[in-house]
Amino acid sequence: MTPHYYNQTQNNSEGMTDLIGGEKKKKNEQDRLNLILSKVLSMEQKTQNVKLHVTSLNNLCLVDYKLGRYKESRDGASDVISFCEFYRIHNDNENDRKEWTSLQCKARLRRASAYLMLGDYEKAEEDVEILKKRAMRIP
Repeated sequence: MTPHYYNQTQNNSEGMTDLIGGEKKKKNEQDRLNLILSKVLSMEQKTQNVKLHVTSLNNLCLVDYKLGRYKESRDGASDVISFCEFYRIHNDNENDRKEWTSLQCKARLRRASAYLMLGDYEKAEEDVEILKKRAMRIP
């Protein structure tokens, strides 16, 4: 069984262009879908969507760590920490702030673990100290 694009690339030189153009078309469709969803979803649904995305990124950091991809784990955890900090600061709901703080603490712990495996002990210790302060409720 041959792929659907096989004949396009064999018979004319525009076949690959069609494939690349198809990727652009998919991106445009995705952008359009995101625009529609942004108009349809309520603010609460948007917040839940972002939380789900950040939680997935946080879980991906753990997967990267378990697979020995420590740099990817560190970088992903840093992104999650930034996301969480932004949403924690810009959120009026106390329960949401606690959720963002919890996600941020998990990411910080994962980043500290990745730093340890990469041999960057000072940065790992910084993350652990921040977690200790947060656990003792010291600002």
